[in-house]
Parts: sequence; C-alpha cells; structure tokens
Amino acid sequence: MGLEERIANLGQVCLMNELRVMRRLTQQDLAERLGTRQSTVSKIEQREDPTLSVLRHYVEALGGELLVMVRFADGIVEYCLGHDDPPISR
Repeated sequence: MGLEERIANLGQVCLMNELRVMRRLTQQDLAERLGTRQSTVSKIEQREDPTLSVLRHYVEALGGELLVMVRFADGIVEYCLGHDDPPISR
C-alpha cells in the first residue's frame, strides 16, 4: 500500500492517552518503559501541544514509530524522527 493510500485510510485521530489505552497499557506500565513516574506520564498526556521529541519517546515506549509527513503540491515526504534514515519522497 502506497503512502497516499495509507493517508486516505487513516481516518482516526487519537489523543495520547487513547494510544496508550489501545496498546492496553496503564500509565504506570508506560512510566516504567520510559523510566519515569506515573505522574509524569499523566502530565504528558494532559499537554495540549507536546514537543515532537516527547511525542516520539512516548510513541516508541508504546512500541511504535513516529512519522512526520509533509505534503507539497508535487508530492509527500515521509520523515521518521530520531533516526538517521533519509526522508522518503513519494
């Protein structure tokens, strides 16, 4: 499946805590994976505008990978944060 098809099929926007619940983890579980306290996870989930680095660590602790997609008139660039892999142009 190409990137355009994946974008078209996304359809669901989740809050950070919803991502955690979907992965069947408690705040305490995630705190242990992040090496922090449950109260810190709670504060992270309550932020309206987390930094990309916080979001990346949070998603990676859930077992995922945070991607950023930039759409231009002539195509889309998909960029994986925190890795040395080059961007993938579509």
